[in-house]
Amino acid sequence: MAVENNKTGQDSNKRFTYNLVIQIDPKTDRCRIVQNSLDEELPGEVFCFSRYMERLVENQIHPEDREEYSSFWKGEPVQSLLEEAGYASYLSHDFRYLQEDGTYGWREEMVLLVRQKDGDAGLFCFVRDVEEETKKDRKDNARILLPGRKEFFRKAARYLEDHGDQKNLVIAINVRNFRLYNEIFGREEGNKRLETIDHCIRERLVSPDAGIGGYLGGDDFCLVHTCPADVELEKYAHNLYDSIIAEYSPVRGFSVMTGIFEVKDPHESIHYMFDCAASAIKDIEKDMTETIGFYNEKKHGKQLADQRLIINALDGIRAGEFSFRLQPLCELDTGRIIGAEALARWTHEGQVIPPGTFVPVLDKYGYVPMLDHYIWEEVIKWERGMLDRGLNPPPCSVNVSRSDFYYMDVAKAFSDLLDKYELPPELIRIEITESSYSEDLTQITRQAGILKKRGLTIMLDDFGTGYSSLEMLNEMQFDLIKADMKFMQMGQEGYDLFGFILNTASKVGVPVVSEGVETLENVEELKRRGCSYAQGYFYYQPLPVNEFEHLLEHPEEQVKVK
Repeated sequence: MAVENNKTGQDSNKRFTYNLVIQIDPKTDRCRIVQNSLDEELPGEVFCFSRYMERLVENQIHPEDREEYSSFWKGEPVQSLLEEAGYASYLSHDFRYLQEDGTYGWREEMVLLVRQKDGDAGLFCFVRDVEEETKKDRKDNARILLPGRKEFFRKAARYLEDHGDQKNLVIAINVRNFRLYNEIFGREEGNKRLETIDHCIRERLVSPDAGIGGYLGGDDFCLVHTCPADVELEKYAHNLYDSIIAEYSPVRGFSVMTGIFEVKDPHESIHYMFDCAASAIKDIEKDMTETIGFYNEKKHGKQLADQRLIINALDGIRAGEFSFRLQPLCELDTGRIIGAEALARWTHEGQVIPPGTFVPVLDKYGYVPMLDHYIWEEVIKWERGMLDRGLNPPPCSVNVSRSDFYYMDVAKAFSDLLDKYELPPELIRIEITESSYSEDLTQITRQAGILKKRGLTIMLDDFGTGYSSLEMLNEMQFDLIKADMKFMQMGQEGYDLFGFILNTASKVGVPVVSEGVETLENVEELKRRGCSYAQGYFYYQPLPVNEFEHLLEHPEEQVKVK
């Protein structure tokens, strides 16, 4: 078992899907399940956390890991986390867990501290299976002589205690695009690279009074190093870097990267300090000219804030804090409402959180599909409710992101929801952005075809932002195209481009909706070019559901275009 970092410094494109999320109240020793995709049974929705841990240790944790697993939760790591002054800190560890087939597999727990406004500390525990990753790490490993993760973190903490009165650095080290390097040059060559770094660290930077190094797996190394008190840090960092790569033959695109964290408190968690150093690598990894990154507290604070937002959002989905507003789709020349688009809204602790705040964060970490599915179901329930009240609802469109196609079977998800609520499929329209098609045309085309056969309307959203062609429009057989709102903001050039879009779409018989219609000039220019449908603030802003229903029941109050 090893306590380790949460992989902040690894491949930024790698997404983690957590199998279990538990919210823990240390004050009451109660916890509840926020998310669970594990097959095994849990004590219930809400239960005593310490008793749950005891049963876990006794029955399911590998015998060799039980002592350290218990000390992680009851001893220094989690207790130190609870004493953190900040509102959000975290650490993680891995351990072996009894599987259904009687063998033990590896799991990882990430524990996140969230401090409430009243100062009370709460914990969220994220659990995911890492057995396959661990197997890959064990195959064809390089011959590394530095201490492994477990031993390194233990020795590093002791080293900092013994040298706490000196100036110390925690340095994360890895190789840019290392996975790609292995694919191009082979695993054996990759191992040679790692062995070279290992040798340089051991021979040039490690000694009882100068520092301690460790190998954390993959291409990740870490170094705790003591430097002169009056040293100029940036210059010294370059000297350290030269020592690390002294025997490393440079290959363009596969340079060694280092992230440096200056130790302020030697008693702080070594795992947290490594996370900070690793985050400095993440800040430079996309700039091929940069090889040394320095910890930036502001950027790291943004990462912690993102984690807190995710926790609140997951909790908010469960608590019903998310809802949707409806922006009407109108006939351009009359203003009559003929449909709507559902747009997610979040109200948390009495405050409205702008979509521009929560959507990018949820998308970045792979949680948008959870929100999207929730909104889809809420919209379908609402449409079903209107039918049950004897009303005649118009079709409503919902947004489907590229992440949705990546994480779930979108066609099956909609089919299941339509069956569950017995809703006619023609009442739901699917909006897929043009950029999504450019990223995974084959997969999305297949899913869209299944949805279309089921009777749902397929709309191409934000048309004009990518590279769609007439051939693509003809091949995809969209039912409706929504032209990007930017055309309404470009003046005469935008109107002319929109006219070209209308002409292109008319050749394949697809109607076009103009988004972002805000002025009478927009309306008149669109009408002159033959556009029939529009959406935008000239007609309506996104409306609460009750206001939208009122307009449907009182058409005389709908916007009239003169």
